[in-house]
Amino acid sequence: MIEIQNEAEAAFQKRDLLIDHSDLVVGRSPLARAGWDCLYFRKEFRDGADTHRLFPATSAYLQRHRFATEALFSRLAPQTVIQPHSDCANYVATVHLPLSDSAAYLQVSGIKKGYSAGNAMIFDSSFVHSVENASELPSDILLFNVWHPDLSDDEVRALEMIRHLWGHSITFDQDSGFSENPTVVGSWA
Repeated sequence: MIEIQNEAEAAFQKRDLLIDHSDLVVGRSPLARAGWDCLYFRKEFRDGADTHRLFPATSAYLQRHRFATEALFSRLAPQTVIQPHSDCANYVATVHLPLSDSAAYLQVSGIKKGYSAGNAMIFDSSFVHSVENASELPSDILLFNVWHPDLSDDEVRALEMIRHLWGHSITFDQDSGFSENPTVVGSWA
């Protein structure tokens, strides 16, 4: 665990590798800087080779699990809320592995659970969920999806193939949902 914590701390110093998802969060007070920084190991089924190379202990940890669609270090700024949402993907379960103790909590379908360093939480993120960091310190977690335990290896391979093909012709926007990509509709590019 200490190696993963150290790698996460190093990751958040590499500003050029981080993706700022601040547009998806709000501050709890007018003075709060709402912020959510992420460093992806896997995003939408695609691995980040550099990330796996730079953070080998975390990469090895993820490889020991049946991780699926995404995996990332997540840092939620103090006094920040990730609004209630659904990931609309019941073929995976989501794991939150807190890397530090904080006053942050996960709420799924109205049930709140506080984060405690090293105590992983697994949940069905197709249910409406949110995260709030009510503390004065950032909340760091390793977030990753694992394939639903009831799926066979053949079903996982089929979903990966469908998603790969789908990714070329379908786009997803959180506000408007799914839509066809007009540049590739009708082709198997």
